This record gives sequence, C-alpha cells and structure tokens, in this order.
Amino acid sequence: MSAPPGARRERIGRYTLLERIASGGMAEIFRASSEGSDGIEHVVAIKRILPENARNNEFMTMFLNEARIAATLRHPNVIQAFDFGSENGSYYLAMEYLHGLDTRRIVQSLALAGKKLPLEIAIASAIGICAGLQYVHDKRDKNDRSLGLVHRDVSPQNIFLTTSGGVKLVDFGVAKAVHRVSDTLSGTIKGKVTYMSPEQVRAERLDRRSDLFSLSIVLWELTVGRRLFEGVSEAMVMNAIDKLDAPAPSQMTPRYSPDLERIVMKGLARDRERRYQSADELRSDLEAFAREQRLDVSPRTVATFVRSVQADNQAADSTLTPSPVQREFERALRSAQTPRTPKAAVTDVTPAIVVRSFKRVVWFATLGLLAGAGVGIGAAWYARHRPSAPRPAVAAPATAAAPTAAPPKPIETARPPIPPPPPPTPAIEEPPTELVPPPMHPRRDLAPASSEPARKRAGVHAKRPAHDPSAPTPAVEKWGAEPAPASPR
Repeated sequence: MSAPPGARRERIGRYTLLERIASGGMAEIFRASSEGSDGIEHVVAIKRILPENARNNEFMTMFLNEARIAATLRHPNVIQAFDFGSENGSYYLAMEYLHGLDTRRIVQSLALAGKKLPLEIAIASAIGICAGLQYVHDKRDKNDRSLGLVHRDVSPQNIFLTTSGGVKLVDFGVAKAVHRVSDTLSGTIKGKVTYMSPEQVRAERLDRRSDLFSLSIVLWELTVGRRLFEGVSEAMVMNAIDKLDAPAPSQMTPRYSPDLERIVMKGLARDRERRYQSADELRSDLEAFAREQRLDVSPRTVATFVRSVQADNQAADSTLTPSPVQREFERALRSAQTPRTPKAAVTDVTPAIVVRSFKRVVWFATLGLLAGAGVGIGAAWYARHRPSAPRPAVAAPATAAAPTAAPPKPIETARPPIPPPPPPTPAIEEPPTELVPPPMHPRRDLAPASSEPARKRAGVHAKRPAHDPSAPTPAVEKWGAEPAPASPR
C-alpha cells in the first residue's frame, strides 16, 4: 500500500519506505529506496520486525544472529541481504528487491485460468533451488569452519521466479546455524507445517537433508498439481508426515514419468539415510532427466513464462475485482502459512493443565446455569399462558366421604296442559254360553244311547229327543272301514 501523493514518507535508517508489499505474523515487507554514494537511487526491500516480536529478547537474539549470516550470503540463487539494524526500537533487514512472482502465486493464477504449471518450469525451479541450497549448506565462516546452515522453510512462497529468468531462494527468517545455541529454543518447531520433514516434526536435530525433503514436497506438488500433505488440523498433517509414506505421483497422475517419480520418491524417503545426501546429488538427477526429456530449462524460458503470467494477472485485475470472500481467503491463507512466534519450552505442564481444567469446569457450569434459567423461564411462561382446562375429580379417601353436590335443578319451561284421559268404558256382562257338543251318531257296535253308563262316559248331560222308530236310519260311516254298498230297493 503506497503513501498518498504529497504525504511525508516514513524513513527507517537510511531508507525511505515507499510501499508495503506484504505483512505476516513475524514481520512486514516494504519497497524502499536509498541514495548511494554515487547519487543513484537504489530500490531495496525492507523487512521490519513487528513491534510485538521486537519485545521478545530471545526472538530478537535469534533474528540478529540470522541477519548476520544472511548478510554474508552471495549467490545468484539466494536473495542478497545488504544491511540490518534498528531505529527507534524497530529492527529491519535490507535485501535486494526482486521483480517477479513466487511459485505459490503462479500456481494460483494458473489454477484460476484452468491451466497447469509447465513441467520445464517446475524442473527449472527445482534445479535453481538445489544450486542455492548447496551454497547455503556449504557456507563457512572466516575461520573456514562450516556454519551448517539449514533453511528450514523451503516452500512455494519462498521460491521466487524473476522476470529476468532467475530462481531465488528467499526468506531466511527461520534459518538456523546448527553450531549456535542462542538462536534455538528447546522444543520449538519452525517453518510451515505442510512442508516439514519427519525429523523437523519430531523436533530433532536438523541437517541439510531436511531441506531436501521439503524441496521434494514442492517438486511433487508442482508436477502433480495438488497438495501432498493435507488435514483438518496441523496435528493431523504432522502425524501424516511422521508416520506415513508419501504416495507415488503416478497414483495421482497416470501418465507421470517413471524416471521423475524415482527422483521425487527418493527425496521423500522418511529415513534420511535413504534420502539424497546433498543438493548437488538431487540437482544432477534433475538435469539428467531434463536432457533425456529434452526440456528447455534455460533462464530465457523462465523469464518468458513469468512475463506471460504477469500480463495475464494484470489483464484479469483490470477486468475483475476480487470479491470480499476471495480477499478473506487470501488473508486467512497468508495467516495460516506464516511461521508462528517461537515460544519458550514448557518443562512443567501441570499448572497449565490445572488452569485449563478449571476454565472448562467454569465454562460448563456457566452453560448449565444458563440452560437451567432458560428452562425455568420457558416453564413459567407456559404455565401463565396455557389455556385453562377442567381439573379431573379427585377421589376422596374412604375414611371421610366428601359431600356430593346436589345436581342442578332443571329449568322449568311453560308447557301446554295435558287433557285428562277419557273415563273407562264399563264392560258389558254377557250370560255364559252353554257349550253344546256337536251331535254324535252312535255306532252300531256301541251300546244303546239309553244306556246310562254310556251317557256318563260320553259326558253328555243334556237330554236328547226321543228316537223315532219310523224315521229312516242314516248310514253310519265307520272309521277306517270301507263304506257299505247301498241295498236295492
């Protein structure tokens, strides 16, 4: 972010700050200018330590030791540091200003355009970083004693491709001289988690082979086109690096070159004894692979590629405005990939555990009180606003019978009078009817009718008229017998 026109520019040391380029958790970087003894203005990059880190004495001692080492590095593939110092409590490091892009931004720009990083650019970047790492690892002091420098943060953000075709290893903010003890805190892990070596995850003593493992991760990702070690937390990523072997690139890209896969997998060996022992050894294999595949890894190819990506980015920036979501994502990504401030080793974790447990108890107790209060308020509101309903009758105990309320009297309404029923009709008495049996004709085989016993047996009480002998005798039909034939007269 540049200063407004006409505003007074901030100065630090003999440098004038022109524009802030980037900011992280440890420092912020500015584009600055300085006037040399020849009267020519030189553009440099100023890395200024943040005020909160400047108050950490151990961190500042580490930064000054590393700044002295970085100021002695002179190599085409390593960023050059010119000066370091402090002013008004602000510590800074002046470095060369590079025109170009780092590989992380290049890969992101290509991904947005639906493209993939060309293989020759990936190989050229790895070859250039190998040359720079070999110089750093072999660096000696004025007494011809090996410094044993280890970069410890080889990642896409720290591999810079310039518009002139150069490949630079930048950001020695976490570099370590192994023979120094003042710049290392016990149990401290430095660097970006996703590009750490297994021994770096375990906080063991590091050597040059740790940087080669990190560079092999970068080469795997640049040639495959995806992240190697991923996880929902740093602990999961660190456990994967320490316990799991990296998958072969051919599992992700079926047409991956077997020769390049052999180089990459050797660099990713978890056992450092089976890994490349020097950067020159890895560089030699990569150059042989480029010759066999006839890949153009010259600086001219790199310069042309970087300029084309910059032109595409400028065209996209002129037509598209990044959305707030994209800006927030970039900010979160930068914050997550910024190395954390070193903290002192904790020898006794019991107080911390007790405090953490007490905080958890207080938090859960507060949560329980809030939940109980919410339930009580809800119950009171419901009891106040719920509709009234008739209560069921409660049976009284057997010893004392409760008086039963009298049923309500029905409301009498006026009804028309009911006429009286008619008087009953008196029954008419009739004289008893004498039952007279039908006349019966005596059978010939029976006794004469004048016989008294026969009349008693027949139950005939009425008198019959006297028999007339002159009357013709009717024919008598016998039951169950054939009728008699009539006699001829």
